[in-house]
Amino acid sequence: MNDRYKYPEEKFSQARRHLMLPPRGKEVMVISEACNECELGLHDLSLDDLDNMARDYIFKLKELIERKQNLSDADKHHLCESINYLAYYFHDRWTEVWN
Repeated sequence: MNDRYKYPEEKFSQARRHLMLPPRGKEVMVISEACNECELGLHDLSLDDLDNMARDYIFKLKELIERKQNLSDADKHHLCESINYLAYYFHDRWTEVWN
């Protein structure tokens, strides 16, 4: 296993769990918590080792995180899609499932 991706994998998995069917009236809170987890997961991560698609998702995610309090429904969809993709991506990199 490649431990370099273990922490990002944990953070993005946690972020994805935050977004699973949030309680009524708690959507803003769970989006904020998910974004915080993503920021932690990206904190010391080098983008140099990632493929272009992962980098594109990260750049889009960072844009969405900057305005997490004012997301449209389409933005929320893109946020969830990005987090889901990156959670799987980091899991695969951590476990080296494709090597």
